[in-house]
Amino acid sequence: IYHYASLSSFLSILQTNRLWATNYRFLNDSTEVTFGRQRLTECLRQLGEEDERLIPYKTLINSVSAALDSPGTENGRLFFTSFTELVDDLNCWRSYGDGGSGVCFGLRVSSLVKTYRKGDNYGVDLRAVRYSSSDQMDLVRSCLLHMSKHVGPDDQEAEVFLIAALPSLVPAFKKPVFKSEGEWRLVVGNSINELIASRRRELKFRTREKSIVPYVEVDVAPSANLQPSHPADRIQTDLLPISEVMLGSKVTQRDEIALKLALETFGHGKVAISRSSLPIA
Repeated sequence: IYHYASLSSFLSILQTNRLWATNYRFLNDSTEVTFGRQRLTECLRQLGEEDERLIPYKTLINSVSAALDSPGTENGRLFFTSFTELVDDLNCWRSYGDGGSGVCFGLRVSSLVKTYRKGDNYGVDLRAVRYSSSDQMDLVRSCLLHMSKHVGPDDQEAEVFLIAALPSLVPAFKKPVFKSEGEWRLVVGNSINELIASRRRELKFRTREKSIVPYVEVDVAPSANLQPSHPADRIQTDLLPISEVMLGSKVTQRDEIALKLALETFGHGKVAISRSSLPIA
């Protein structure tokens, strides 16, 4: 999967060996938040009525659905960063690659999956965005069936599990019209209060188009470990799983030389570098 970024953002990623995950409330398109929440609650109610395996959980599902349907329930606790299956895409260059003056870098999915499944990265999830109603329904069904294998319909732990797990599905729902984007999302499911109280992930802030945007840094290096002397300090025993770097067609020769030096300096000297040939006006 690929991520488009400006040169300055890519240098920050190289220097910190981390990706930035933005708070879900601060999306450019606020309707996306509403759509994701509505689709989640619609899927929950339909499955509670129609799936025979989940009918015993109907009361529980309806209760959780009502709680999650309240605006702001999930998006205050979710942070995410986006990727795409599209490499060297004109629209992506224009929207996310600094108009062709940035980079498009690839990340190995297999390495990311191994990392977020570790206990150290609890609360981090990587998934492809679902655009069709049937795929969205299947995702919610899978989560509910997983829950049903471990707890009964009257078990208080079931409600706790659902309220904790289901909000992370919201960023995975988008309208079918966006299917051509081929988007993936890495979701961090911690609440802002937890981030403030815990040193596990420090809440940070940046500016974007004259607005303040909260974000967290996510360490997805395959062998990232915690330093024994202090749980908040990490030892980087591996690097971000960058597989390739493509330069935008507007990147200058001078910046290309500097970027190659930066890649070597931060341990990515063997990463293949190419240049886009797409003309961007």
